[in-house]
Order: sequence, then structure tokens, then C-alpha cells
Amino acid sequence: MPALSSVVRRALSDARITKEEVTQLKEAVRTGAVTGAELATLAQKYGDLFDVGAGKELSAISPPQAHVVIRPPLRSIGDNRAAAEVLCGTVTLSEGKAMSKDAVLTFQRALESLSNRMGKPEWSLPSGADGGFGGETTRAVQAFQKDNGLPVTGTIDQMTALGLEHLMMKNAPPNVGGVFGPALPVADGDRIAQAARDLIAARATDYGVGGTWKSPNPAVPNNAKPGVTSLGVTNRWKCNLFGMDSLFAGGAKTPHYPGGNYPIAIEIPNYSRGADAPLIKLGEVWPARAGTPEESKAKIDALLKIARPGDVIIVNHQGTDTSDGGHTRVVVGNSYDAKGTVDCAQASSDAAVIRGETLNSFTGEEAFYLLRPAQSR
Repeated sequence: MPALSSVVRRALSDARITKEEVTQLKEAVRTGAVTGAELATLAQKYGDLFDVGAGKELSAISPPQAHVVIRPPLRSIGDNRAAAEVLCGTVTLSEGKAMSKDAVLTFQRALESLSNRMGKPEWSLPSGADGGFGGETTRAVQAFQKDNGLPVTGTIDQMTALGLEHLMMKNAPPNVGGVFGPALPVADGDRIAQAARDLIAARATDYGVGGTWKSPNPAVPNNAKPGVTSLGVTNRWKCNLFGMDSLFAGGAKTPHYPGGNYPIAIEIPNYSRGADAPLIKLGEVWPARAGTPEESKAKIDALLKIARPGDVIIVNHQGTDTSDGGHTRVVVGNSYDAKGTVDCAQASSDAAVIRGETLNSFTGEEAFYLLRPAQSR
């Protein structure tokens, strides 16, 4: 990476790159005081500091030979499978430890993003996001932890990760504009949420216990006319069928058994294993294994705060039943901070409905999972 000129350093000094600051670089580019290579570095390592319109302006002043590519602003830590392992508590990140560069880069981008969106320059990295966990990253994490009442360790553990993701949830990415590189293949959560609403509006009773299931997915066995062919499954709970149909109708790759049938609810979390799995696991809580009831409640509480439209919540019911031993919900809205509820579309006994679920909806279950569709079809 080329050394950055004093002109570019000044633009970076407050951890916020505005459209006007990029415009001011235009003359420096014309005179050669700022090179095209510097502009490419600015986009690659500091793009999460961009304000509204800054990406578009950078594209406008960049020489064609500079090949400036601006990443889409970071929306969620949980969109990255390696970083999601930290949200789950199975991995921690710290200086000097062998770890996924991809995960480190995602958390560095989260710190940069929030430093911009919340006006916290002390959370940013002077050398930019590069995937290496060094002293700058440790100090930025410590500053974040101090400001958010967390143990100041410099290590990104589960609660630090969930705290970062919660603030990412509350501070949406700006429309920076510009020429973007490839987006993550994560499915569009808003589209999935709308698909769930549409299924409820069109044929909610099909997903009641006594209803006759009709799936939009042509890969479901014997589904000659998707959405029309009756597939039976009467006198059974259809929460898994509704959830997976919502994912399919929303453009996501769905879990399925060999042959095409959807898995039962309690087996859906198994489809988050492996690099190409159709789901990403954002969190898993087994209250009987999570220490005290207060500790498990706190973990579920933290996960509900980060649930986004299109995410899937699975619970295992208490007891030994298998076929009806769990429940599938699709998140369509989150008012947890304001009202203590997460709006979830789901099949009920009579029809598919949307309910505002509270923390108490989940604390009596055997297991709780928060999952995210990982791939678009």
C-alpha cells in the first residue's frame, strides 16, 4: 500500500470522510499531490468512514487507471460467516492469536463504520481495516469497550461482538454512492420478510394445522404446479414449511433433505454447518448448559437485539418429541429496543400470522437459535 499524503491524512483525521472532503482532493489529484493509488487505498482500507455521497464523489475524481473499487458499506457483522462465530461465542479474536483474517477485517470494518456513524473517532484505526489484529485494533476495541461498559480487555469476545452488532443494528449504513465491488452473497433480508408477509396475505390458512400445504418452491417433491399443487401435510404443524417457503419466495437458498423436502424445525440449525451451508448461525443458547438462568436470559436478550428482517429463529421445545418438537419463526421487524418485541411471521394452529414476540416467548424453551440465510438463489 502506498504511503498516504498529508492531504489525505487530513481528510482522515476525524474518522469521517465527507463528500466535500473528497471534492477537495480533486485539485491535489490534478497536480499529482495525491495519486490514483492513494485513492484506491482510501477506498479499500477506509471506505467504512465514508459519509453520504463520498463514494460517488471519489469515483468522479479518480483517474480510470486507478481502478478504485468501493465496498458497499458494512450492514451487519453477522453477514460474514467467520465473524458470526464470534457472535456465537465459539471464537474470540485478540492480538497475537491465530485467527481468521476475514473475521478480523469484518470487526475492523464495524469499528470504522460505527466511529463514523456515531462520531467516535477513538474507535477507528489510523492505518485502516486490513485484517491484521495489531496494536491499533486492540486500542480501538478497548476504547469501544470502555465507552460501552464492557470489560476493557482489547479482546473481541462474544459480548463485545454482540455490543458492536447491536449498534450496527441501530446505525444504518449511509448511502455513500460510487462504484461498488461484488456484494456479499447473503440473501436480502427485507425481501424475505416481505415474502413472509405476502404468503400470509395470500393463503395464511394453508399453513394452519388443518390446512393443505401449497409451496412456491418447484424443487419440493411432487410440486407439479408451484403454489397450486396440494402437497397434503394435513393435521400437522407447518412452521418449518412456512419458514422455508418464505426463504425461497424471498430469493434465498433453502435447507433441504436429499430429494428436496424441507427439514423439520429442530434440524434446521444443522444447515449452518460448513462453508457453503445455506444458513449462518448467529447465536445458540441452551439454558440448561448456559450457566445460571440469568446468564441464558441475558444471551437470548442480546441476540433478540440483533435479529434483522429475514433472520430465522428456531426453538427446541422441552421434551422428547421430534416431528413437532420445535418451532420456526421468520423475523419481519424488530422493535426490541423500543417496545421489547421482535415481530415474527410463523405458522400457528389455524393460520400463518405475525406476532410480536418478547423475551419471555423464548426463555422456557430447551434451545434457542438465531440464523441468517447465507446465500441468494
